[in-house]
Amino acid sequence: MRLPLSGADASSWWAAAAHHGFGGRLAAAMLSAALARREELPANCLVSVTVTASAITSREVVRTLGQAGDLSTLLIHLADADAAIDPVSLQTALKRLRARGALVALPATGPGRAGIELVAELSPQFVTVGPELVSGIDRDPRRSTALAGVGALASDLDAWLLVRGVSTVGELGRLRELCVPLAQGPIIGAEQELMRGLAPAPRRLLRDWSDRRPDDLAELTEPVRALTARPQLVSERCVVTDGGGRPCEVVVPQPGGRPTVHPALCVLRVDRPREVALRAAARPVADQLAPVCIVDELGRVEGIVRVEVLLGVLARHT
Repeated sequence: MRLPLSGADASSWWAAAAHHGFGGRLAAAMLSAALARREELPANCLVSVTVTASAITSREVVRTLGQAGDLSTLLIHLADADAAIDPVSLQTALKRLRARGALVALPATGPGRAGIELVAELSPQFVTVGPELVSGIDRDPRRSTALAGVGALASDLDAWLLVRGVSTVGELGRLRELCVPLAQGPIIGAEQELMRGLAPAPRRLLRDWSDRRPDDLAELTEPVRALTARPQLVSERCVVTDGGGRPCEVVVPQPGGRPTVHPALCVLRVDRPREVALRAAARPVADQLAPVCIVDELGRVEGIVRVEVLLGVLARHT
């Protein structure tokens, strides 16, 4: 496969591949190259591959992913999900991939049906926002308001908000104030051939910010038993997970061992207790006091935080 491009950006490559009928082959080649290096990933890391929505349903991609085994470390970032895509076919393809552990990211902005509408329809595990909204966010209150709206939608969908293209300390600080959990960009670390840890400067900055908090969720986390099927009787709190260890439901015992089941609310250990409490309170009344699941960077359960403990901590610091 040879495309007549030199020095073009990724969108130009995708457009040219689609024009010449090579979209599926290009996506399959990218996925094969990325999946071949999964063993090089550090712990709790993902390999992210950008694929157009039309390519994800192609024969080439279906064949490549069908031979890839477990997909729990693969994050598929969908691009160009516009009105030309059959939403039913796309939903079916994503459902099959998720069943094998793959994670899906969708941009919150885009032309046509791409953006908020499609995010709400497909319920991805990650919602992404690019530099077009992040650049200068520390100096523009309107951008902060827009990002807060996207964050609220991601929270309602129980998805992670991922901000891309963060380039200054001011932007990173404003994102922290907005409780954005995940970020990428030059200020955090440049793109590299090999996966490495966080650069020393941003590591020190983030550690300094973290040390200023009165409490963190790590201190409040309790161990929890993880099950792969909902139990009939329980004597203690437990979490029902999918095949990749990601929480689906929280089970709380009632008198006689009868369980009550609540949808899992998942957060990271580094999330702010105040924001976690607000998310817990935003749930339906029947679920508001259900324990919150603490997960790692891959969404796997690490423990729970009881809401009553969380509220007690917040009360002591107000």
